[in-house]
Amino acid sequence: MKDNWHKHAVKSGQTINVQWAFSAPHVTRRYNYFITRTDWNCNQVLSRDQFDYDPFVIFEDPCQPYWNCSPPAIGPTHHFTLPVRSGYQVILAIWEIANTGNAFYQVIDFNFE
Repeated sequence: MKDNWHKHAVKSGQTINVQWAFSAPHVTRRYNYFITRTDWNCNQVLSRDQFDYDPFVIFEDPCQPYWNCSPPAIGPTHHFTLPVRSGYQVILAIWEIANTGNAFYQVIDFNFE
């Protein structure tokens, strides 16, 4: 197991908050949160194949059509419940921009107790 990253201690089913910080606001389509598969190998290079195919939580911008909405002034805070996991897991958070094909992403390391 990789020991060079800080891992946040959590429990399955725990509700957590994730705060986004923007250096430049963009019109938002949605935020997707993926988690590593239960059988992922933490000793291999992290790749998209090591994450569940579907996000376990999605936050969509309610404004429609989303590409004509105003960008948020500050980053949102998302509250959600963690899925059932054990040991070392990684969450991939993806912020999809509405008026381009671009996205921003962040990975967060967790240790499920």
